Amino acid sequence: MGTHSHPFDASAVVVQGEMWLTVGEATQHIPRGGTFQLVRGTPHAERYGGEGTTYWVGRRGA
Repeated sequence: MGTHSHPFDASAVVVQGEMWLTVGEATQHIPRGGTFQLVRGTPHAERYGGEGTTYWVGRRGA
């Protein structure tokens, strides 16, 4: 997914597969069971594993 942002804070957990999250110049690999948080308005990009990725997101301030 190309670079984008959201109008809410987000916390997520990867429940199946894996993903890569890029914020600025840093890319983080997030395997199954891994978590991440994003502050509203943070530009980021997501890339998903070859078998797809399922993650649950909680959001605040939407």
